[in-house]
Amino acid sequence: MEYCPLINKAEYHSSYNIGERLIAISMDNIPVRGAVQYKYVVMVWDKVSKKPVYFITSESSPFNKGLQFLGVFEEGPFTHGNLGASDIWKNQDSFIAEAFDIIEEKFEEKILEIKSENDIKKSKEILECWLNHRLR
Repeated sequence: MEYCPLINKAEYHSSYNIGERLIAISMDNIPVRGAVQYKYVVMVWDKVSKKPVYFITSESSPFNKGLQFLGVFEEGPFTHGNLGASDIWKNQDSFIAEAFDIIEEKFEEKILEIKSENDIKKSKEILECWLNHRLR
């Protein structure tokens, strides 16, 4: 994906399998880099292409008067959508629940939490690798 959230640092929160091919990785504690502040982000990672294919964000900016927006980034040139503003996106559990509803509908797959330590470690490595790539 060429156009995605401007992030180069974040903390791993949790990860989930989406069918056999995709992983959703949730992140938080994202420092401000630019005009948009991302409070929470879920990245959908394709295990085959080894690239992100979709993002859902809880985002705000100084220009939107403190409102928290639900955003999506899809493959394609400059494909960013805004799904509306609500204070509910400031709550991580509410944000993740909505993000998963959107992901399940888009990819037509159920989401299952990753619980094995080995798979969690792999998810953290994917996130770290992607973030390091963004620094270049």
